[in-house]
Amino acid sequence: MFAPVLLLFKHCKECKLDTLALTNSPFYHTVFVNCNGVTVTKVDIDSPTSSKNTDGISLYASKRVRVRDCTVATGDDNIVIKEGTSDVVVQDCVFTGGHGASIGSLGEGGSSGTVTDVVMKRLKFVGTDYAARVKTWQGGRGAVRNISFSDIKLEDVGTPVAINQVYCPHSQHPGECQRGTSAVHISDITVRRMTGSYKDKQPISLRCDPVAPCRRIVLDHVDLKPAHKASHNLTNLCENAFGTASNVNPPACLLREGGFSAMEATERAKAAESVANTLSLRRRKESR
Repeated sequence: MFAPVLLLFKHCKECKLDTLALTNSPFYHTVFVNCNGVTVTKVDIDSPTSSKNTDGISLYASKRVRVRDCTVATGDDNIVIKEGTSDVVVQDCVFTGGHGASIGSLGEGGSSGTVTDVVMKRLKFVGTDYAARVKTWQGGRGAVRNISFSDIKLEDVGTPVAINQVYCPHSQHPGECQRGTSAVHISDITVRRMTGSYKDKQPISLRCDPVAPCRRIVLDHVDLKPAHKASHNLTNLCENAFGTASNVNPPACLLREGGFSAMEATERAKAAESVANTLSLRRRKESR
């Protein structure tokens, strides 16, 4: 049984949350469900980094959301944007501890979930596990598109940029994770002018599903430096992720847009071979 949510808003229109301090929630701090027109300003959320399931600001199936000038310290997602949410602007906030700014997770259990048109700008992340994060389950359906992160400052962040299209944490799925035949489509994700320090081996981790590779990822002026002197080579991880990069340090590893993932290339080769065999058989019959 879950503990109660501290503040829950459902089916509200033009609702405002302004100049409020929330501390040590037993569960999620603020949750907006099926809301249209939300403004959150100058809200201070403070819970220990060891506290579980204490998401700071949670958005579900909500539209026209504006969050600004907030400080959020939690043990889970500082802000999380879930299925059915669109037209969100988050700006001029500081996120401390916790998991950073997350899109998802979406698509659990083969479900459908879509998040579109999200702008996050002029944010600072201090000691968070992630900064810009997208997470979707294998076998899900839906889409994540038109998401931008710009003018982002980092201090001792674990993995600053993370897309995980094969999300399947043991805490939520103790059994074996099965690869599905579908995936939540991820496209048009932009990270621009991100600077600061990170703690993990891979500052940029893009783990995309070969079933539906990530498309049109843009990394522009991303300068990431290790928080501590590293004893190993630091590289970014890119799996089935297509897009463009400029002025990225450590160097980006995106695949060229317009190309194909290994699975797509194999399927296209099989299709071409099948067509060729069909045509060859037809010609042999016609020549008799």
